[in-house]
Amino acid sequence: MFKFEQLRIIQLEITNRCQASCPMCSRNCQGEIVNPLLKLNDWTFNDFKEIITPEVLKNLDIIYFCGTYGDPLINNDLLKMCAYAKEINPELSIDIHTNGSLRNNLWWKDLATSLPKNHNVIFGIDGLEDTHHIHRIGTSFKKIISNAEAFIKAGGNAEWHYLIFKHNQHQVDEAKILSQKIGFSKFQKKQSTRFLLEPKAPVRNKNNKIDYFIEPAESTELKFINKDVIDNWKTIVKETSIDCKSVHAKEVYIDAHMDLYPCCWHANVPYDVIPNDLTYEVRTAIHKQHYEMKDRFGITCTKERSIKDIINSVEYQTLWNEYWTTNKSIVCVRSCGKKVNFAQTHDQVLSESE
Repeated sequence: MFKFEQLRIIQLEITNRCQASCPMCSRNCQGEIVNPLLKLNDWTFNDFKEIITPEVLKNLDIIYFCGTYGDPLINNDLLKMCAYAKEINPELSIDIHTNGSLRNNLWWKDLATSLPKNHNVIFGIDGLEDTHHIHRIGTSFKKIISNAEAFIKAGGNAEWHYLIFKHNQHQVDEAKILSQKIGFSKFQKKQSTRFLLEPKAPVRNKNNKIDYFIEPAESTELKFINKDVIDNWKTIVKETSIDCKSVHAKEVYIDAHMDLYPCCWHANVPYDVIPNDLTYEVRTAIHKQHYEMKDRFGITCTKERSIKDIINSVEYQTLWNEYWTTNKSIVCVRSCGKKVNFAQTHDQVLSESE
């Protein structure tokens, strides 16, 4: 594992709140019911200054304001955090991932001036006005486009990331043309990895009734899990080598509760609602392993136990090697496994993050 002095990237979840109810997001139970296991929390500006200290900021190349469960724009101190980081390290790059349907045009103009010259805001926009809301429940396409236009006109750099489903696959070209007209610097097509045992997902309302189903695009390259893969997951874990992407990138992920992990994949685990289906055994094993690891590492950041203290600790420097070799982390196998016949399916076995 790398030392603190080598740290270059932090992915930061400053809130795990979100106004959207995307049915395939792990913060929701297939729609408008919020995950009952989720414990809500928000970073304050003081939290940010105490944990993301000048020593940390001067060490970094990039901060990603993102979230496994939340949208960073819900945090009222985001502008202050960006301006502070810019002041301490003007060469720092800041990326923000958002659904784009929060705040007003004036706020978005202020964001453009609060960010350093190296920045990017990634808007998740899954279709056009008549289809976007099918997955991004609780967001407004018109408001997103208005916010994006205000941000870009104020000098902001933005990308449009488009999750392709069967219901919006016919609009990709039209959306790309619109993105260019507005001034997005990039239009990126993506496919959801959250379809699991079958190529469809239910969308439930507040009464837990299924309103409709979402299906992957007809051109999807994703492979759905079959019973053979689930039955042989222990062998797959044993035979798969791990090459940690976070080690190569020199990055860490810090969640809304100030817990530090190598990546967002590990931060997913505590709030994973385990269904009574074919994945029950392996998901339960992941939970058990996660809490064992957390107890051994001591990963919560505080004013008294800094990012530097955690990364340079004996535990963090030595135990990860164990979880990549003899006592393999199932999460690490899934996210950074290098066995060919497993690589085609591991992202779908337990994937909880885009």
